[in-house]
Amino acid sequence: MFSTITAAPAKQSVSETISVLSGRLSTATLLEDRRAAILGLRSFAKEYPASVSSGALRSLIGSLSRDGEDVDTVKVVMETLLMLFNPNKDSPEASEEIALWLADEFTQRQENITLLLDFLETSDFYSRLYSLQLLSAILAARTERTEECILVAPMGIPRLIAVLDDQREAVRNEAITLLTELTPASVDIQKLVAFERGFERVFGIIAEEGGLLDGARVVEDCLILLANLLRLNSSNQSMFREMGFIAQLGRLLKNAYQGDEEGQEPIAQWAEEQRNRNIYALLAVIRLFLVSGAVGTAQNQAAFLGDRVLENTLQLAFTHGIELPVKAEALAACADMIRGNAKLQEKFAGLQVPSPLMDALAANGQRNGLNGVPRVFVIDGLLDLILALNSVEAFDLRMAACTCLKAYLFNHAEVRLHFLHRAIQGHTTQGDELTNVLTTLLHPLPDAAADPYRYWFAAVLLLHLLYENPATKAMAMGVTEGDEASGEEVVTCIQTITAHFLSSVKANDDARIMTGYLMLLLCWLFEDLDGVNDFLGEFANLHGLIQAAVENPNGDPVVQGLSAMLVGVIYEFSTKDSPVPRGTVREIIMSRMGRDRYVDKLSRLRSHPLMRDHEVMPQNLGSGEKLPDVFFDDTFVEFFKDNYNRILRAIDREPGFEISVITNGVQKGISRELVDSLRAQVEEKERALQESHVEKASLTQRLGQEQADHRRTKDTLSADIQRAAQTAEALRAQLATRERALQDADAQRANLTQQLAREQADHQRSRAEITRLKSINDALQRNHEEEIRGLLAAQRAKEEELQRQMDAVRKTAEHDAERVKRRSEAERADLKATISRLEVDLMKANKARGNAEGRITELETKLKSLEAKLDASEAKAADVEKKLADAGKRLKGAEQVAEDAHLQAKTQIEEKEEERKATQNELDDLLIVFSDLEEKVAKYKERLKSLGEAISDDEEEEEGEDSADEEDDDEELETLAVISLVDDRVFPDAMSMLTYCKSEHSLDFLGIRDRLGLDFHGTVKLINFIRQRVHEGGASAIPSSSKVTLGDLQDDRYLKPVLDDDALILCLDDLPEPGCTSASSSSSAPAEKGKGVEGPSSPSDVDSLQKKNVELQAELEQLAKQFSSYRLAVQQTLDQRWGDDEQAKEPKFDASDKTDKNDSEYYFESYAHNDIHETMLKDTIRTDAYRDFIYQNKHLFEGKVVLDIGCGTGILSMFCAKAGAAQVIAVDNSAILDKARENIFTNGLESVITTVKGKIEEVALPVDKVDIIVSEWMGYCLLYEAMLPSVIWARDKYLKPDGLMVPSHSSMWIAPVSDGELIGDHITFWRDVYGFDMKPMQQGIYTDCRVQTQPANTVCGKPSMFWFQDLHNTRNEDLVFKTRWSSKLVKDEEGNGEDKNVDGFLVWFDIFFGASRGESIEETATAQEWAKAGAANRVAFTTGPYGQETHWKQGLLLVDRTKSGNVIKVGTEEKSIEGEIEYAIPADHKRGLNIEVSWGAKGEEEKKQTWKLH
Repeated sequence: MFSTITAAPAKQSVSETISVLSGRLSTATLLEDRRAAILGLRSFAKEYPASVSSGALRSLIGSLSRDGEDVDTVKVVMETLLMLFNPNKDSPEASEEIALWLADEFTQRQENITLLLDFLETSDFYSRLYSLQLLSAILAARTERTEECILVAPMGIPRLIAVLDDQREAVRNEAITLLTELTPASVDIQKLVAFERGFERVFGIIAEEGGLLDGARVVEDCLILLANLLRLNSSNQSMFREMGFIAQLGRLLKNAYQGDEEGQEPIAQWAEEQRNRNIYALLAVIRLFLVSGAVGTAQNQAAFLGDRVLENTLQLAFTHGIELPVKAEALAACADMIRGNAKLQEKFAGLQVPSPLMDALAANGQRNGLNGVPRVFVIDGLLDLILALNSVEAFDLRMAACTCLKAYLFNHAEVRLHFLHRAIQGHTTQGDELTNVLTTLLHPLPDAAADPYRYWFAAVLLLHLLYENPATKAMAMGVTEGDEASGEEVVTCIQTITAHFLSSVKANDDARIMTGYLMLLLCWLFEDLDGVNDFLGEFANLHGLIQAAVENPNGDPVVQGLSAMLVGVIYEFSTKDSPVPRGTVREIIMSRMGRDRYVDKLSRLRSHPLMRDHEVMPQNLGSGEKLPDVFFDDTFVEFFKDNYNRILRAIDREPGFEISVITNGVQKGISRELVDSLRAQVEEKERALQESHVEKASLTQRLGQEQADHRRTKDTLSADIQRAAQTAEALRAQLATRERALQDADAQRANLTQQLAREQADHQRSRAEITRLKSINDALQRNHEEEIRGLLAAQRAKEEELQRQMDAVRKTAEHDAERVKRRSEAERADLKATISRLEVDLMKANKARGNAEGRITELETKLKSLEAKLDASEAKAADVEKKLADAGKRLKGAEQVAEDAHLQAKTQIEEKEEERKATQNELDDLLIVFSDLEEKVAKYKERLKSLGEAISDDEEEEEGEDSADEEDDDEELETLAVISLVDDRVFPDAMSMLTYCKSEHSLDFLGIRDRLGLDFHGTVKLINFIRQRVHEGGASAIPSSSKVTLGDLQDDRYLKPVLDDDALILCLDDLPEPGCTSASSSSSAPAEKGKGVEGPSSPSDVDSLQKKNVELQAELEQLAKQFSSYRLAVQQTLDQRWGDDEQAKEPKFDASDKTDKNDSEYYFESYAHNDIHETMLKDTIRTDAYRDFIYQNKHLFEGKVVLDIGCGTGILSMFCAKAGAAQVIAVDNSAILDKARENIFTNGLESVITTVKGKIEEVALPVDKVDIIVSEWMGYCLLYEAMLPSVIWARDKYLKPDGLMVPSHSSMWIAPVSDGELIGDHITFWRDVYGFDMKPMQQGIYTDCRVQTQPANTVCGKPSMFWFQDLHNTRNEDLVFKTRWSSKLVKDEEGNGEDKNVDGFLVWFDIFFGASRGESIEETATAQEWAKAGAANRVAFTTGPYGQETHWKQGLLLVDRTKSGNVIKVGTEEKSIEGEIEYAIPADHKRGLNIEVSWGAKGEEEKKQTWKLH
């Protein structure tokens, strides 16, 4: 039976097997088949990851989506995917590119990442665990893409945070690992994790795990995650501090050292190592709050003091049993906590710690201190650590203690003086010799080499006490060795330290000891002339120092370089008066060292790795057992690099040039060359002075001789002068007599002249008064005549109007009569008002006449010499009286005319009432005609039925509708006279009038209608078009029948009748239809003939009846159409005639309303898309401000009703709900509200937030009043888009009297800008584009407001605040305004101000969030100033150039450079400009802005320009 089997089946290859399994996975319909295929693929994933990925990756991911409810399938799929990410290392297909490929497949499709996040919602262990592991693997391969996908995924971060609450440690720990990998670089993710109670959950896990002492690796991971959330993130640090987590750090530290003090049983080494790592990680977290120069460092330092973190950290550092690295890190953290904070530095010294020498004291039997543990002040404890510990293993601890002391001394002069004073006291009293820095340096132990760092640390501490502090230098120089009274030599502190240094050089001590001495001397003697003189007081010091630099037996380049540098400092700050003169010092240096060797030593020191790489080299013990390579202090390295070039060049300065240094306000040192030159000048001046004295004596002698000659000449002249005086006296008497005569004559002439002038002035005044009275009388007469003529003309016009109304009264109803009555009463009131005005004018004229008569009488008494002219004036006055009397008569006539008009109007009203009754009778007759017509139609239908013809259901229904409508319309028809289209002739019907127009005026109305194919409304437009043309231009304006086009009739205004109750419009249905005229006329005769026919009598009669049947049906349809159209026309006409009141209530269409509607629709539609909301949400300045204010003031929102106007995506509403609001009402008129509802539901806030779609002015809210209104209403330049009026309307209607507006205040600013690059790139660019002039492209560039971000350095003037509003009180009227502004231009310091212009003006705004209605904000305060000046929770932001960029940017108004005089030069001198700025709303764009700015220098004419923001 097996004979047919010829060979074994072919063995299937791996690739073929994988291909088959992949195909089965993608095509199988049964879950079991797909799971089997996945199991097969999993078996190959470790060894053949590339083959499995290329063939089945998308199918595997698709299986997660398709079979997500089956936990077993999900588990197998995820295991397979994890194997693909981590294949066997010896696999032939293993490659790093596979992980990148897999990560790309997930991250390039957002739904794949969302799918993995969805599995976190399940409770299955493996689904959660493997999802987190897959996300970690994807994140490791494509970090940035994965972060972005998780960030934008719905509830991505919240779902990851929720996993931290999982009680299964494996899942929870994997979530901690993933969050730790997610948070190092993404600030947004850091904020979201913190916002989702990340801090609280992390501390909860640490507490569950047993804290720092008993916690395993997960505690360390939690602390690393905490560090990621806080590193360089001031917002999260502020939230951490304000939510009280600083105190938890203090409690963790306290538990750490207290647990160790309790003397627990020994623990395993791995547990102890983990505990140390936990404590070390917590200290690292603390140091993240204390970054030097960061924004919140000072606040964090204060919080650490208040929550006892500083105290607990110190106790940890001094607790026995703690590992040395942990202690060192604790002391470093303490240093960061007090550095630069004077208050903390002062309190730091008062803290007490366990003595670090307790073991030594216990060995000596001295353990009976307080509770068996001696306690010392922290400064003493730190000195004990630094100077008393002699252990290589403790170097890092000693270094950290030294750092802590340096932080204690940092930038605090009083602390330095106090510390040095205590050290000097201890040194002089010989107390605490072991831990006294001065004693250590001045009295070194014989075995100094045993602990070289003891002297190095002492030198560094003394360096920090003296560095750049003249007071401490002076105090230290007062320390001496030797008793002068006992005959001992007195040696200063500097000389003692120098002697010990030279002794160390000779004894070949450790280089670290010599380096410490040299660093101290360099920082002490630099710019200290007294110290240099003290050093040179011992001549051997200079020679020994040069020998150490040149002939150092060790040949150590560090010691040689520092010695050479100290030589340079000695020479640089020595003087001619020094113990060793400056010139001698230079000679010694040049002779024993030489310039080249001096420069070489300094260069070698600078390039030495210890100096060059100091910043990057770790200053710690390292891994070896020998002494570390720590030679330099950080401060000294900065000192060396700052002053290296100066000391290097010092040797090149001549001895005569001395350095002047100011110490404590006293200048020391002077240039000797200058002194010598001044002395030479003094000697030269003295010689010149002696020569001047000799010359003075010679001149004195000559002066005496000259004076004698002068006296003789004077005597001779005196006699001559006496004689001349007598002669002059006689002449003077004669002249006086003549002058008196002339004065009398002049007085008489002046009197006569004054009298003549008075008479002439009186005459002129009289003439002027007469002329004025004449002009007054003439003006009164003209005014009276004009008013009378106007009154007569108005009366005639009224009479004509009344006559016309009488002609048209037959065509109107009762309401028209009442309206005429009201108009007549109004006209009567106007006439009475006019008469009253005329009476007042008459009274004024009479009063003026009385005044004139009184004035004339006065003139008669004063001007009798002008009787002739006065008579003429009286005659003219009489004429005036006559004219006034005539005017009075005319006024009486006008009153009579007005009374007649009133009577006439009353008569007209009675006539109209009679005509109304006649009109009603005519309508009744018309109804009878209609009923006859309907009877005729009914007879036609009966005849058709008798002839056997069927009548359609439509006709029956139409008949039913017509009969129903007839009940309402029977009383609305009337017979009207048709007025001609071209003149005032009246015709009994429309056809006769059209025939007249065609024959007499060549106006073929029906021809025009047929040619243009006009419907009913088009025909109405044609009628009104022709009547309007005739009304405006008369008969000559009659349009030609062939020239009227459809374009002439496009305007909808021709739907409004030109003539009231135009009968031609009512008769349009009576006119023949286009092309039916002949048919209508031909069908009328048979219709009449068929009235008496009752039935067919012969075949020929049957044919005739059938023909008549067709004609009757056509006529019936025509009558039905005419009846329907005519009924509609009558209804519309009667509605227009009698329904004016109802029509007045209906809204009328207006072009502006249409524009408003279009603007509003476009405005709301623009907010229906995601792009604009994404831009606003990514504007962190805007969104963070709202979030920070709401979260920092939760007490304001808790339990309150909040209204969010223009809610958009609902972000502000969700902020308010999270802050504890009882109810939030989110209102928006855009389609985005649908997505906002989904956002609210997704975040589980639908029970708090209610969404309402529509305009705030139109919707009905579920509450009467709200407590808070939140809205982001700001637009470009603040008021663009006009959303603020809606917010104001809502405030006035819904906000409680004590309610709060968020934001609460706003201000606008303007400043001049100068940006040559902008002008060149966007304006002048168009004048030369590849050699072509494209000037037309500049159109509108000066009229449009440009919205862009402008660099702060382009602002060339001081910003000016021009608009400030408290939104609790702002009115709509405040939004359109004009106000003044001014700015002082910033002068051009570079000196090219002639080329720097004011190119335009920049407009921006600031927003303030006040926590109460009564909070006062200074109008001129900027957002930054207000936020910094107040409490920590103040929130404000600016959109200006001096802050971070926002999506509002700024409004740039470019000055039109084409107009002369517009451009202002900045200049190199201070200059101020001022002007006005106006905000207005354009008529064609209600949501736009027109901004007008005027500007000019003070005292000059202001220029003006307007910009549009549409």
